[in-house]
Amino acid sequence: MVLDTQRGQWRCHLRSCRAEKGLKTNNWIQSAKVKLPTIVHLIYGWAHELTSVEFCKHEFGMSKSTVVDWNNFMRVVCVWKISQGDSKIGGVGCIVEIDESLFVRRKNNAGRILPQQWVFGGICRETNECFVICVPDRLENTLMPIICER
Repeated sequence: MVLDTQRGQWRCHLRSCRAEKGLKTNNWIQSAKVKLPTIVHLIYGWAHELTSVEFCKHEFGMSKSTVVDWNNFMRVVCVWKISQGDSKIGGVGCIVEIDESLFVRRKNNAGRILPQQWVFGGICRETNECFVICVPDRLENTLMPIICER
């Protein structure tokens, strides 16, 4: 498939095929009301932390609710991608940093403590591959199998 930027389509270059497919066909941007160039700029801006509501309103002419929806969508895509990673990270000569965090929500540091969630993750310094897993606790019996698997 070759991208035809003039017509906004993917086109098969084989003479026997010559099939064409639109850029927004059968993918996650098919139902988007935002124009494709704006989506590309928004994704680029999001990757470089340039998607504040005011910035997007000024640069892209987007409403506050649209900016918030797209920022939330990008986060969901990242969480989905990280949760799909079943491969091992690191290797010989690579440094993998691991850490655990406790997530709990209290309003204004007052009131009862709500359920707590331990999250365990790691990142390879050389390749930037990472993993994040919710764990019930941070005991050795829980974390060692995850470290060996990942």
